[in-house]
Amino acid sequence: MERCLTGPMVRGTHLHSYYLLRDVLPTSSGPPAASQRAVGQCPFAKGDDTFLLSLDSLGEPDEPHALLRGLMFDYLLDDAAAARAAMSDANTRALLTKFKAAYEQQRAAGESLWSDRELPELVLRWVHYALFGVLLDSAQYETLRLLYLAGDGSSPSGTKYHFFPGGGLVGGRETVAGTGRRMSELRAAAVELYVRSPGLRDYRDDAPLGKRDFCVAMLSIMTLAGIAGPLSAAQGLLKGQWHGEVPDGFPLPVDDRDKLRLVVLESQRLRPSVFGTALEPRTPFTLQIGGAAVTFPPGTPLVLNYRTAGTQESVWHKPRHFLPYERAAQLWGPQSSFWAFNSAGDKTGGDLRTGRMCPGRDLALTFLLDLLQVLHGAGRELKFRFLFFFFPL
Repeated sequence: MERCLTGPMVRGTHLHSYYLLRDVLPTSSGPPAASQRAVGQCPFAKGDDTFLLSLDSLGEPDEPHALLRGLMFDYLLDDAAAARAAMSDANTRALLTKFKAAYEQQRAAGESLWSDRELPELVLRWVHYALFGVLLDSAQYETLRLLYLAGDGSSPSGTKYHFFPGGGLVGGRETVAGTGRRMSELRAAAVELYVRSPGLRDYRDDAPLGKRDFCVAMLSIMTLAGIAGPLSAAQGLLKGQWHGEVPDGFPLPVDDRDKLRLVVLESQRLRPSVFGTALEPRTPFTLQIGGAAVTFPPGTPLVLNYRTAGTQESVWHKPRHFLPYERAAQLWGPQSSFWAFNSAGDKTGGDLRTGRMCPGRDLALTFLLDLLQVLHGAGRELKFRFLFFFFPL
């Protein structure tokens, strides 16, 4: 597991165990030249619904995967984004405070957050403020809600963007039901919003991708990672259909963020949001199956199952027990071997730009810890119930 996550990765044609539609696979033929920066068209994508999470990472600094990640860290995940994402920022604090009031009102009325818009709205607004520096007005929010959220806005847009066989039209090019608005219109509006955003105000003219190309590339990434990841984790954290892994009565250390992070990570070890990733090894590999060693040829699709890996007795002491503080070094820090963010702790295949660790890991954890601390102040008991998202890039 660690060898796969810390080495070159050919992603192939799968997302976990699911085949991806051929039409959404990226065209990764090498670094883009300046002449390839066509307006509105990412040079290594076929269209604005290309699944760029499937770009290979071979450790080369000029490969498309590294170029795209590098631009994300330069502009969307930089120090300014980290400052905006935290509770110390007045706008983020206002978003969380407003949500707390709605949450308390709904809890008092016995209503569910699952089908209501407050939590998806919080995540959608927070993500766009943290990454792009945009405080969405009502029209912008409605455009992005229709683009990234399905139905009543309570779940990720699986019905809008289709990446798998049997999922319908590629890219969801249909008119959004009940609105008269087409997905192409919504995508174009999102790109224009991103192009004009404060987060990209200083985008360099000599960047390896033009600004508009980069914004187009962000559409599919925002769909399955930027929005679905924190939304699904937050939904599972506050309520959900899955039993949480934090034992009843476990005292939440809300006044100690280091310990609270360990509690969140221990929950993720037992029920990870990233439940696995797919790759095609470039060399033969051998697995123990039924007590026998079986060797597979290069290019055989391989799924890394993070949930199974998180409960291996050879790696984790008492793996079925909830022991966040006893295994602190494994969950967080330089000795960590924690896989749930598509890495082995902080170890990845290359550096932050060339590796595959979830680029939004630290911002997502900041959001979840802030959310817990804000809501816990009302004296409510919180259950940890995580869903299966946070697709890594």
